[in-house]
Amino acid sequence: MARAGATIIGVGGPSGPEARAELHQRYQRLLLDEFQDTDPLQVEIACLIAADCVDVPAEDWADMAVGGGRLFFVGDAKQSIYRFRRADIDIFTAVGQRHDPARLAVNFRSVPGVLSAANAAFSVLIGDDPDAGIPYADLTGHRGAMGEEPPVLLLGGPQPAASAASLRQQESAHLADVAVRAKHSWTLAGGRPASYGDM
Repeated sequence: MARAGATIIGVGGPSGPEARAELHQRYQRLLLDEFQDTDPLQVEIACLIAADCVDVPAEDWADMAVGGGRLFFVGDAKQSIYRFRRADIDIFTAVGQRHDPARLAVNFRSVPGVLSAANAAFSVLIGDDPDAGIPYADLTGHRGAMGEEPPVLLLGGPQPAASAASLRQQESAHLADVAVRAKHSWTLAGGRPASYGDM
């Protein structure tokens, strides 16, 4: 985002401070979803729109005065995957320190068996490593078990050094094997046997 005095180009519309003031008035609340994948330019644009309009905005987005309730962020640092396009987990952390986040740990989607497996795996993979920059916390479930849960299967696992093609071949064979076994041995909610269409 250009600094003070720069122009926001609009076709036939206002530019510069006038455009910022118009956007600030038009959008009373801004929600940035998937915030873990936000890059520095995106967070600066959001703060420029949400911040109280003055003639010259602060040089740094973190110093812009944003009124309460104007700017919301939703994200999960553990799901950040867009570093290649400048998504920065440090921005996620800095915004959290500045805006007093509510931390959510309840999963409303998954059944208990899936959460237990995920917690067991990721508590080791992420853990409390300060170098990771991502604090780990187990998820707790909201849903109860739906009868007898099928087991959670770990595909792959530690592999000796191999080519990507070899690993893809092993993975596809493992997936096919699991699908065949599931079709012949799993029963879904309501007592219906699993089919390939459920995979």
